[in-house]
Amino acid sequence: MENDRIEAYRGSCVCGTGEVTIKFYSHDRARLTKSRGFETSIRCVSCRTEYDIIEQNNKFVFVRKSDVKQKQALWSQYWQRSEDLLKTAGTRKLLSDLETFLDTQSSAAVCHRLLRAYDLVHESYATFRKRWNGGGDWIRSHVHASDLDEVLELLGKKDPKISNQLSEFEALLQQHKAPLPIVGKPLLNTSPYRE
Repeated sequence: MENDRIEAYRGSCVCGTGEVTIKFYSHDRARLTKSRGFETSIRCVSCRTEYDIIEQNNKFVFVRKSDVKQKQALWSQYWQRSEDLLKTAGTRKLLSDLETFLDTQSSAAVCHRLLRAYDLVHESYATFRKRWNGGGDWIRSHVHASDLDEVLELLGKKDPKISNQLSEFEALLQQHKAPLPIVGKPLLNTSPYRE
């Protein structure tokens, strides 16, 4: 079980004194394991300290490590605020109402249809039925803060406080998803390696 490695790119670092390589690898059983990817290396102490090479929009690019750190901080802030929202009294009450609503339905099939109609479940009915242990269990393992708008809609409720917080979270998430500013020109287009 060997890994095939192909040098896909070799060039200068940002400051021009070192070298950068990007290697594409695929496991000899890639169809079974889906173990394909890239390895990057910066052979310049100065550039390795200040920059990272990341894949962004199907291209490998140089970005500042400080920008990567900021992006990670946005994700952490989004995640923490989402977790905090799930712990508020208003959200706990909403999820309790959802549990009661689900547990009073006539069958798991009805629950699945309702949840699917509001984009709260994506699995097949057969999978859903195998895992169904009641509303409370399902909520604990499947409902996240990002689902609360759909929960409100399903229950026919409005909660401006929750909706406003979700709007703020969405803004954080969009900042996190925004492409990082690149330094220099893109190094490698990865599209041909994805086919």
